[in-house]
Order: sequence, then C-alpha cells, then structure tokens
Amino acid sequence: KKKAAIQVGDVFAIDAVKATEGQALNQLHEMSFGFATVLTEVESFPEEGKVDIRVIADTGPACRFGPITVTGKYDIPEELVRAEVTIKEGSAFRASKLADTQRRLFSLGVFSVVNVVPDLSRRGEALIPIRLELSETKYRQLRAGGGVQLESGKQDVHGVLEYQHANVFNRLWKLTTG
Repeated sequence: KKKAAIQVGDVFAIDAVKATEGQALNQLHEMSFGFATVLTEVESFPEEGKVDIRVIADTGPACRFGPITVTGKYDIPEELVRAEVTIKEGSAFRASKLADTQRRLFSLGVFSVVNVVPDLSRRGEALIPIRLELSETKYRQLRAGGGVQLESGKQDVHGVLEYQHANVFNRLWKLTTG
C-alpha cells in the first residue's frame, strides 16, 4: 500500500490506478502466486470531488517452477544455455527469476530473441512449466568507422576496425580484435 502509484489525497489518474494494479500483480508473482489476478474498481463521487478505489486480488495457489524446456534454433550446446538459467525446477515461482534468466541469456551476446514463457494455461496447478524460446544472432561482427578532426593548424584522420566473434567453437568464448 505504501509503494502504490496512487495514494490518498492524490489527483485521480487512471494511469496511476493501472500502475497500482500492475504493482500489486508483480508483488503477488514475486510471492509465488503465479496465477494471481488483480482487478481494480473505481467509484466516483463528483459532488464531493472524490473517488474510492478498491483493489481486489485473487492469489490462486502458491506455485513452484515446473519442467524447463528449451526451444528454438541455435548451435550452442544446451548445457551451456542451461548453466545461465536461474530458475530451478521445484523452487518457488518468482517473477524476478524469469527476468533474471532472460537477462543472463541475452548477456551471452549470442541470442537475438530470448523469451522466458511460463505456461499459465493450467490454472490452479501448483507447478508452472517454463519454456525458453531462443533465436541466435549472428556471431561475427565487423565494425568500421572513421573521422576527421580539423583544428587550427592541425588535421587528424582517425580510423577504427574491430572484429568480434561471440561464440568461438560453439563454446560461448568471445574474441574481440581491433
């Protein structure tokens, strides 16, 4: 309640109501309620210049992470991908673990798409399966750039050439020269 986007005495704004709804849902997801839903009701009293806002939460059951499947087209050994996954099967469901896994996989520099998708189709079950959807990026990049600097009595020409390989021998080794 203290951290809500809308507080008693604030000017009414529907964006703040929606933000508060999102904050409540995120907090419930962080507390292992993967199937939680949040609904807000607004009742207006224009003659008094006030509104009442009620936030209604249905937590559903406390959830745990279920099996983790990896899908997509990539050449990296799956054990190297799984080494970056912070989600552990059987541990309490936490939205932050989903985001952390996505961030870690992106930071490898070899994927252009990383989706960490909880399967919420089985509402009410305690285990939530997770699907990692991956699509690799181009491993090799060649960057070239240049510039000219003109000052009174002095001229400079600068050039830069850099080669980067983000997945040498399909082992996630990085090579940068330049």
